[in-house]
Amino acid sequence: AQPTASVVKLLIALDAIDRSGVPTDNEATAVRDMLAASDDRVASRLWQQQGGPAIVQRQAKKLGLTHTSPPADAGKWGSTQMSPTDVITVYRHITAWLPEEQREFVTAAFAHVLVPNG
Repeated sequence: AQPTASVVKLLIALDAIDRSGVPTDNEATAVRDMLAASDDRVASRLWQQQGGPAIVQRQAKKLGLTHTSPPADAGKWGSTQMSPTDVITVYRHITAWLPEEQREFVTAAFAHVLVPNG
């Protein structure tokens, strides 16, 4: 397992969807920004609101992530540990197992990922 950096934002988004369904209004914009623009401020806010390390524990249990663990320092979400296999499992869950409305919300954010100029 390695530090996830921004990959943990997928777990944060999935947890938000599990808790409240597909976000709407300002929350939808915030989650899209977190995923598409890798907005750390939104990630930090959601991390705190949703229970921090408990997000990782809930999603690891739900998705069967066997090599994923919360960060040692509860405030450093980017230090969440995940194996490459678990990262693949998260992407497979998003693309194959999420209900259509939820999948479309998450993948639409991916379609708008900001790529820096080379």
